[in-house]
Amino acid sequence: MTSAIGRAHHPAGELVEVCKDSYREIVEFCRRKKLIAVPDEPLEIDGRRRFLREFAGAMLDSPGPLDKGRRPSTS
Repeated sequence: MTSAIGRAHHPAGELVEVCKDSYREIVEFCRRKKLIAVPDEPLEIDGRRRFLREFAGAMLDSPGPLDKGRRPSTS
């Protein structure tokens, strides 16, 4: 039996692509409506290993002050 929540969400194997598509749509909307400035450099979205998901569902790895030219990445 599938729960209502399970039916309303994408399968786990599709989540990264769904998030990437959603991000692109949000950026396009913000630029079209001129709501906020969005950096030209895209956000990197990738998956998280299963054993880390419980502890780090989403995170930002920002470059430090000495990391010149290093792009932030998200997981």
